[in-house]
Amino acid sequence: PKYKQCKQLSLSMDLCSEAPGYNEDYPSDIYMSINGRSCGHYQSPGDYGCRRGIYTPDFWQNGLTQYGKLVTWEINQEGTFINGERVSNLRIEELQVETGDYIKFRIECRETSKNCGGFNLFGEKAGDYDQPIILTLEH
Repeated sequence: PKYKQCKQLSLSMDLCSEAPGYNEDYPSDIYMSINGRSCGHYQSPGDYGCRRGIYTPDFWQNGLTQYGKLVTWEINQEGTFINGERVSNLRIEELQVETGDYIKFRIECRETSKNCGGFNLFGEKAGDYDQPIILTLEH
């Protein structure tokens, strides 16, 4: 609700790197921002295709990306965390999620990063996790 003090925001998604075909050893630096504020980056180890994803649809060919890893960003009053590991001192109150009409979420690979390989996102009925991108606000 608007103007309620937010204590934590979390974003959970199934993702991996992007390589031609697939390449299990192909790191990508994947950045996330909320309302224009950088929330750190996750280094995806590779583009996974050596086996079919648990929910990969039948029409999807072998030899291509099949699944990712479940990655969760959490921003709270203590800082910013990716999969439970602190990555930044950015705190929830700095994002001002309570004051706007929407929350602007951005995920990207930056051309200036060391590992700018791109990324794949999986949703419901694809990859290894049967879920869409999940945004949770706690207040």
